[in-house]
Amino acid sequence: MPNRMYLTDRSVQSLKPVKKDCYIWDTKLAGFALRQWPSKSKSRGATPARGAGGKSWVIYCYHDGKTTKTTLGRSPQMNAETARMKARALLLAANVPEEVETALNIPTFAEFVANHWQADCKRMKPSTQIRTQIALNCQLLPRFGDMRLDQITRQDTLKWFDHYSRTAPGGANRTLDVLRQIFIAAMRFDLIAYSPAKGIIPNKRGRPMRVLSKDEIARLHQVLDAMRPRLTNTVDIIRMLLLTGCRAGEIRLLHWQEVKGNRLTLEDSKTGPRVIWISAVAEDLLKERRRERGVPSQTQELAREYVFPSAQHPNMPCCSLTRSWHIIRKMARIDGVRLHDLRHSFASHAIRSGLPVPVIQKLLGHSSPVMTMRYIHYADDEVATAAIEIGEKLQSLITEGEGNGIM
Repeated sequence: MPNRMYLTDRSVQSLKPVKKDCYIWDTKLAGFALRQWPSKSKSRGATPARGAGGKSWVIYCYHDGKTTKTTLGRSPQMNAETARMKARALLLAANVPEEVETALNIPTFAEFVANHWQADCKRMKPSTQIRTQIALNCQLLPRFGDMRLDQITRQDTLKWFDHYSRTAPGGANRTLDVLRQIFIAAMRFDLIAYSPAKGIIPNKRGRPMRVLSKDEIARLHQVLDAMRPRLTNTVDIIRMLLLTGCRAGEIRLLHWQEVKGNRLTLEDSKTGPRVIWISAVAEDLLKERRRERGVPSQTQELAREYVFPSAQHPNMPCCSLTRSWHIIRKMARIDGVRLHDLRHSFASHAIRSGLPVPVIQKLLGHSSPVMTMRYIHYADDEVATAAIEIGEKLQSLITEGEGNGIM
């Protein structure tokens, strides 16, 4: 049971029955509270129990060194707005400011994140912590940092989300998830009664998954061969994505200590640490990079070196591939294909090769086979061919049955 909330008719109706008298203080108007007491038990001479017990509005005024308590009326006979107006009138008559901080202060959004929410952040994966910090620094703290938690309304949250969604709908969705987690944590600390982000509908996902055909894959490899002398890192990363089905970040942030012959032992991925078995072609690609970069062995000094380092800052990973990928896909005549579609293509061609779903689930690093099924796509011509074959088999059975006089 929270001891502080913004008192409205809706929030009061949501209160559960209590076992002893208690006060719920308003977060907006100092001294304004709702007193709640338990229902009386059914015993001889006692008043029959009624619902969730009694509730009444009260206001505490401090004036001339004395504190006075005034009962304003019963709830729900008197609604919250009427009680608030009465309380404000009494405060004005006693020369008490309308809005004052009570003994239990509500922190600002920035203060809550810096103090209370740090424990939640520490339980996140390192990569998630980085993305969360970016969302806070770039979006949430500039917009809500100076506001008290109880002052942030749903309209404030919705206005921010709509504005951010105009330029980055995907980023707005991810940042909205962070904001929801913060508000839920604030509710656990009884600092707010409800989440201002509740009920906000995320932006719809982008266009459907795209799977490259055999001809498109061949054209892509031809372009990559031609571009490798100028864009070695980009070309090799794209090839690794297509050969392994990994996520772009998993390859871009790969360290040499995670390369173990025909497998990659990732310390951190979307689903946590995992092992990725790679083909001989992908293994040869990494061996060639090792020779080109002069990495003689898996020494301790070179263990943390990136497989695909930045050209300007060798101790940092290769930067985003977006600009180079736009050029490459245009040359390969596969406009509209995203880097993540290479992962979809890997899964789709794997299932066409006859690999069972659990094996592909392991290759992709999914925690559930349901996720794997979302990445599996069959070309329309293959579905049509399968439908024709099934139809022909059924027709042969029907014809055979008629010949035997069964029909």
